Amino acid sequence: MSFPLGLIGALMRIADNRLARAIATGYVETVRNIPLLVVLYILFLVLPLYGLPINALTAGVLGLAINSTAFTIEIFRGGFAAIPAAQHEAARALGLRPH
Repeated sequence: MSFPLGLIGALMRIADNRLARAIATGYVETVRNIPLLVVLYILFLVLPLYGLPINALTAGVLGLAINSTAFTIEIFRGGFAAIPAAQHEAARALGLRPH
């Protein structure tokens, strides 16, 4: 689950749109600073208090997806940032579009 969501988030993180970049950055910075166990506790113990019962497997999968997506976004973003400018120029010389 975190691979496609991470790719979408990384594209949002490097986008020219300030709102998309702010949303992705806020998500990454918030989720990376919350321990995984706290996320799992919130999903499994707190959500049922508000009328949203969730079983253990669903809470575990969702919690791991939420946490690993934030790290996957940063992995993709770092990979995109590591592409040298010469590679972008070569792609443009071959007729490839930027996006």
